Amino acid sequence: NADICKVLVNYGCLINEPDIDGVTSLHQSAKVGNKQTIKILLEAGATVNTKDNSGNTPLHYCADASNEEVLESLLTAGCKVNTVNHLKCTPLHLSVAKGCFLIAKNLINFGTRVNMQDNQGCTSLHYSVSEGNQEITKFLLEKNSDVNTPDNLGRTPLHFGVIKGNRECILMLLQANVTVNMQSKHGQTPLHFCAQFGHLEIANILISAGADPNILDASKNSPLHDCAKSGHLELVKTLLKAGTDVDARNSKGLTALKVAQQKPYSDIVKELRSVSKKRHFKFMPRFLSLKVKGANNGAGHKTNSHLIEPSIHRATTITTDSLTNHPTTSTTTSSASS
Repeated sequence: NADICKVLVNYGCLINEPDIDGVTSLHQSAKVGNKQTIKILLEAGATVNTKDNSGNTPLHYCADASNEEVLESLLTAGCKVNTVNHLKCTPLHLSVAKGCFLIAKNLINFGTRVNMQDNQGCTSLHYSVSEGNQEITKFLLEKNSDVNTPDNLGRTPLHFGVIKGNRECILMLLQANVTVNMQSKHGQTPLHFCAQFGHLEIANILISAGADPNILDASKNSPLHDCAKSGHLELVKTLLKAGTDVDARNSKGLTALKVAQQKPYSDIVKELRSVSKKRHFKFMPRFLSLKVKGANNGAGHKTNSHLIEPSIHRATTITTDSLTNHPTTSTTTSSASS
């Protein structure tokens, strides 16, 4: 109540006296958004940059509460826009987290540094992309926010956008030349997260933008391993079409097929097994043609044996290592050794 506030000020109340949490009258007014009360307090000499016990200034309170009406009064009174609280959050971080474009815009236009990082290493762009706020993301990019700044775990805003599945923000980042294959501290690319969360459309977008499906994380898992573990069949097909190595083994020596076999994903097992068989049989027609040619030449043409032998060794290796329990394994192997 502005009238009561004015009376109390006239009676000499200590306007900068904090409560047990370090909160002053100006903090509370900024939180409530009472423009008249703030004017009275400022005219009476309220300290504009006082911090509460969590390091928040009245401007932090204003941004967190999305009180656009009182923002200008606080800024013109001298509130510092780049002050951080105990979580190293600026008022911009808080306004972006709440999705208030006008406050974010005014803070930036008033001199907020857009690339400041909180205690987790996140910039305001991490926040906006994670929340899927296209308007704020677009404005931050126009104000030269760094698209490749990693957080403490090495994740860029693109990683965050992929995790949340925010397609439009991802497209904005790609247009701003984000590094599509940047790896986190655990070696994960955005495509790894696509595989984990099953974002098929986003996976196609990333692959079209140059995402490499064969990059391995710290445990030597490819996106295909992650996809086999999470159970997304269509995404498995997409990765296979993009040229992922179906035979890549992780640090436990497991292929994606072996990973899928440990899960109740029979459709993925079937798909991976089919692709694996096609790949392993690709040398067989050549081997068979050479064997027939050698037989037709007769025993007198021993000079051809050195041509046939490498193909025989290849076929034997393929069938022994990769086609165990396949109906044709024993036949092919016996043919190779004859």
